[in-house]
Amino acid sequence: MTRNRILLIAGLGLLGAVLLWIQLRQEPETTQNRSGATTSRPAEAKHASIRLSTINDDVLRADGKIVGQLQGLSGEQGDVRLFRVLGSEDQPLEAGRQRTGDRYEFAQLLPGNYCVSAAVGDRHGSACNIRLGPGETRERDIWLEATDRILSGTVRDAGGGTVAAPVIVAQRYPSFDAVWSAIGTEAGQFRAGLSRGTYRVTAVADGYTSATAYIDLSGDLKQVTHDFQLNPAGTISGVVRHADSTPAAGATVVAIAPAQPPQSVTADADGKFTITNLRPNEYEVVADLRLLTSDPVKVALSLGETEQIEVVLIRGSTVIEGIVVDASSRAPVATAEVRLRGTRREPVMTDQAGAFRFTDLVPGLYTVSVAAKGYAIASEQTIVGPDHTKKLELAVHAGGTIRGLVTGSTGSPVRGARILATIGGERDARSTEIRSDDKGRFQLEGVPSGRSRVAAYHEDHGLTPHADLEVPSGQARDVTLVFDSTGSVVGSVTYDDGAPAIGAIVEVRSGDASWRTAAGEVGRFRIEGLSAGSYYLTAWPRGTLHEQLVYEPRSSKSVELTAAETKTADLVVPGGSGTIRGTVVDDKGEPVLGAAVWAERVTPYMMSGTNLASVTTFTWNDGKFELTNVPRGEFRVYAKHVDYAEVFAGPVAPGAVGVVLTLAPLAAVEGRVLGRNGSPAPTFQLRWSYLTRSVGGGRAYRGGQRMVSDPSGRFRVTGLLPSDEYTLTAENPAGDYGRIEKAFSLKPGEQHTGAELRLKGIGRVKGRILDEKTGQPALSVAITNLSHRGMPTVDGGGRFDIDVVEGSYDEIYLQVMTESSSLGLPTVKRKFSVTAGEVTDLGDIKTSLDPKR
Repeated sequence: MTRNRILLIAGLGLLGAVLLWIQLRQEPETTQNRSGATTSRPAEAKHASIRLSTINDDVLRADGKIVGQLQGLSGEQGDVRLFRVLGSEDQPLEAGRQRTGDRYEFAQLLPGNYCVSAAVGDRHGSACNIRLGPGETRERDIWLEATDRILSGTVRDAGGGTVAAPVIVAQRYPSFDAVWSAIGTEAGQFRAGLSRGTYRVTAVADGYTSATAYIDLSGDLKQVTHDFQLNPAGTISGVVRHADSTPAAGATVVAIAPAQPPQSVTADADGKFTITNLRPNEYEVVADLRLLTSDPVKVALSLGETEQIEVVLIRGSTVIEGIVVDASSRAPVATAEVRLRGTRREPVMTDQAGAFRFTDLVPGLYTVSVAAKGYAIASEQTIVGPDHTKKLELAVHAGGTIRGLVTGSTGSPVRGARILATIGGERDARSTEIRSDDKGRFQLEGVPSGRSRVAAYHEDHGLTPHADLEVPSGQARDVTLVFDSTGSVVGSVTYDDGAPAIGAIVEVRSGDASWRTAAGEVGRFRIEGLSAGSYYLTAWPRGTLHEQLVYEPRSSKSVELTAAETKTADLVVPGGSGTIRGTVVDDKGEPVLGAAVWAERVTPYMMSGTNLASVTTFTWNDGKFELTNVPRGEFRVYAKHVDYAEVFAGPVAPGAVGVVLTLAPLAAVEGRVLGRNGSPAPTFQLRWSYLTRSVGGGRAYRGGQRMVSDPSGRFRVTGLLPSDEYTLTAENPAGDYGRIEKAFSLKPGEQHTGAELRLKGIGRVKGRILDEKTGQPALSVAITNLSHRGMPTVDGGGRFDIDVVEGSYDEIYLQVMTESSSLGLPTVKRKFSVTAGEVTDLGDIKTSLDPKR
């Protein structure tokens, strides 16, 4: 592999690895042991695409190091490769390769999650889930063992030609605790030695999007042949300039798209950049250089397409300033850390007067968060316009402390247990950063008052039972968490025709923890190390279409375990492996190249929102497509292209041919936003949402938002999908909020004009929710219909104090929030009015806290 090739592949994973450092650092490290056995571990979390500005400069330091020794070399020269892994659902990206003696070393590494793979002849070993922080050095030895399975094949392009020197990466599935790799020949042929097991195999090549297959080598079959087809990748190139048109040398440029890791490059001395190997998707490209940033540039990239753009850096003229005060005494809070979440700005500390200030900001929506010792974290969203100074007062409530001890069943302390906390009905992300020390102790500070639930998880011990606590404001509570993880769940997974589902994935979940395993040769599985408690099992068959959301009631089951108990759970998953063929054309009947095509099972119970990053196939020059590995049942076949609206046909069954999908042109809407006095609103945050599907009792929505600056208050949104239900909302920097009075629909290609939004003022509504039976304050209850910014939850005393749009109201909708869901409560009938800038006190509201049936 050439040096340029290594650098190119490494560049693709630059930002994705940084983003996942925060999330994947929580995963346990795993090394393939000498027997090839692995241990259960929590399922990896999915991640969302976010802007580069969410990353603190410190975690962009490329000064980490991974070193180790190859065990069992016997003097041979080893071939060692380093992979940056972007999560279980993303392709692994090779970050470097070297030949070495019995030692290896990779330096100048960014923070992230890495795998090291070593091969010598027919022997192989790997070490995975190496969580590397800024400036850290991690040492991991690798045991080399003989491989007894062979995977071979050819990598071809969509036209049938071969792809030269592809990279083949095989990850053990579903644990992702080992990785094998091989480089194909110039004729696209590859041969990889593997151990017994099930694998997620990815083929990667420059200029192409990756392709993935699931290969089962757990049986007696010693050799498997599988060919890959790669589609041409897209490219976004251009130049970054300052406002005076001079090139912005050294600017970081990031391409962001739904459901895939951001990809970043650095502009050269002339401000030029090129981002390659992009999948078809709808991208936002942003640039960042110190205190300068850019507005997103939208790019709709089709299969194999190259787009040229210009990105302009701007220096903001907006200021956010304010004070942090104690919510009870109103006294200023000094040395509190204030952050602008969603930016790369360094946090600031409040002075003795509790004051803070951020300058040179660009207009937009910001979330200001504050953390102070002894207080619960508080945050507030605000919108700021050009040349505007926003003044805030952030009130923080005294937080409690949870002090704990984690032990085994014999009472000995357990080191390194991960703490799982649910506070006020919401998972506390901070707690997962906390692990028990050498004496098994931990401490969680700044806990909001109210009910908390705490447990501990350790990869060698399992999950402790949850402990429920009431943590008063400013006080501490002690808890002991004991591992008694001697239970197990065993069973089988079969297809709906009775055949064993070899390699099917089985997930067991309890609260915040989950375990995964794969069904063996006869579809049997076993998960051990479970404590007494409630567990939910889900199984799905291996394969591309099989892993979409498909409804099969027998694929899930709840299990109650007592101490040291073994329960049996037999699960059934959809089976079959058919083909659906067809053509995608435009509204004139011409074939469409590069349209994304996928299938979803027809069911009144489930819906999924598929995007261009996770489709099954793409059309080629003649507009034709072929969907393979389709299980039994009826499906809708969907097609989407960045220049057209999404369409579907169906229901169709595997074996269908001649399916025709006709793409419709995109629509647009334009209008204006007026202030409360009828004059144009020159600056506002515009949001839009639309109904994409209605299946059974469920409704799926999509949407977007952007900041608009126009003296006449006018706006225009293009590239919209047709829908029977659109809603527009607007909010200006003063906090006024407006909603279009009448929802509207858009037909394919329609240009909707005349949409008018009139802003209204914001007042505050406060009160207290009480249980009508006991008179006690409600806990974990959310108000769903009053606030225009989400669903606020009452505090530990049942109190709420929220922003509400001015107007008349006669009902309050409530939900009780649980760990995994929300349940509706009876509607509260209460008439009241809200006036802009004033506070409406509803006092005590007594209501039933029994969920509606």
